[in-house]
Amino acid sequence: MHNNLKVFIFFLILCLLPLKLPAIEQSPFQDSKITISMDFQDANLKDVIKVFSIQSGLNFIASEAVQDRKITLFLDKVPIKEAMDKIFKANNLTYELDEVAKIFIVKDWGKPEIETITKVFYLKYRGIPSANIEKEKSSLIGTTTEASTAGDIVTSIRAVLSANGKITEDSRTNSLIVTDIPSRLPLIQNIISQLDIPQSQVMLEVEILDVSKNVVDKIGFEFGNSPFTLLYPNAYKHGLRFIGDVALRGADAVGSSSAGALVFGNVYGQVLNFLRTQTDTKYLARPRLLTLNNETAEISITKDEVVGREDTITNPSTGGSTITSVFKRATDLKLTPEGVGIFLRVTPQINPDTNEIIMVINPKSSITSQSPLSITQATASQGVNLQSDTEVRTTKSIVKVQDGETIVLGGLLHTDKQVTTKKLPILGDIPIVGLLFRHKDQTKNLEREIIVFITPHIIKDTNLDFAQAKKTGLPTKEQVTVSPSDRQLAIDASLNSFEKIKQKFH
Repeated sequence: MHNNLKVFIFFLILCLLPLKLPAIEQSPFQDSKITISMDFQDANLKDVIKVFSIQSGLNFIASEAVQDRKITLFLDKVPIKEAMDKIFKANNLTYELDEVAKIFIVKDWGKPEIETITKVFYLKYRGIPSANIEKEKSSLIGTTTEASTAGDIVTSIRAVLSANGKITEDSRTNSLIVTDIPSRLPLIQNIISQLDIPQSQVMLEVEILDVSKNVVDKIGFEFGNSPFTLLYPNAYKHGLRFIGDVALRGADAVGSSSAGALVFGNVYGQVLNFLRTQTDTKYLARPRLLTLNNETAEISITKDEVVGREDTITNPSTGGSTITSVFKRATDLKLTPEGVGIFLRVTPQINPDTNEIIMVINPKSSITSQSPLSITQATASQGVNLQSDTEVRTTKSIVKVQDGETIVLGGLLHTDKQVTTKKLPILGDIPIVGLLFRHKDQTKNLEREIIVFITPHIIKDTNLDFAQAKKTGLPTKEQVTVSPSDRQLAIDASLNSFEKIKQKFH
């Protein structure tokens, strides 16, 4: 009896199952045997979906905004679902299925989705603007150099980015994160590889002398207005002549109407030695500067002198005596922000093809002299002004020289007074009584001239000992890091290389 019940239930389920199958929802794309074949050129969308509807057995409605869109296609036995996806996606269209009416509604997809790729570029030799070292360079020089600004890698990359591209800086890793369409990334990669290259260095040997103008006249050349003049070797006015070629270069001088520049070959040593032998020649500075290509090097031998004092004294009759003093220092003045003394700024630019160096040179010399005390009085108060006269001599020249040539900047004239003390031995040193045996000669309005000798030398990586370390098997990012000891080694190697080059010239 129990077994008969099981058999009866089984046959009952079989009878009811066919009645439930039509209730299962079938997909419009369930019939995979149906394929689509069409060939249209510049046809309206409404005509295309009409043929598509006939072949597939599906119902389509195109919105008014897209029904006249031109479509070109060729399909040969493509499944329904695949054909619909490719046609609509290629023409920026999409579709929605009305579950009740079993109708596909075709409409515009909106803004097309653009494929972008993000790539990180690690810079080896250049710094990004947001890096700390670039900020330090900017604050050190005051403003970034024109060459550095024009050669900014970030600016160059932004110029070639597409409308969907963007660039982000990572100062911690000195890298650039670029997001753009795939076709632009090879161009960006090429720009970075062309700009992110090792920078050569320039060794600048500088000698700044303060000599008598009479001594300069004996040398046989004059610094005139820009463009300056050079006395022809056979037409010099004085008796000293130099053997060797003297090259005349163009220079633009500002700040002094008599400032100019000359460029010598290997004969500059004769000029320098002659000036050294003069007893009244003063060495103001003799630095050697090592700087990167297109970067500014500065030397400052100055002091922050007090060049003015303003005192205000309150009239005692109005309530006591109060003295207020305000001191003015040289660095507070617009004329001498560096202080009083010698200041030199040089920016070299190397042309690797011709081995030439273009330099922007800005020497500056300033001195102070005490002016007479001036007192102004008023009814209720009294003001006292103590000031020093500040004399500033400066010039700015742009010159082009070969590696190893010497530039001579001159024409920075000033007047000085010289005091010479003459005395009898022993007797002149006796206190009080020695005044009878001492005599002072004072020469006023003595004309003197500041002359600057600058010899640039190109220092390439092949001259540096630590360049060999780059060939080791370290990872790329580790090779870029230079420790302080390596930096000191590089400077010492550069100085030794410079001394060898200098010995060849003598």
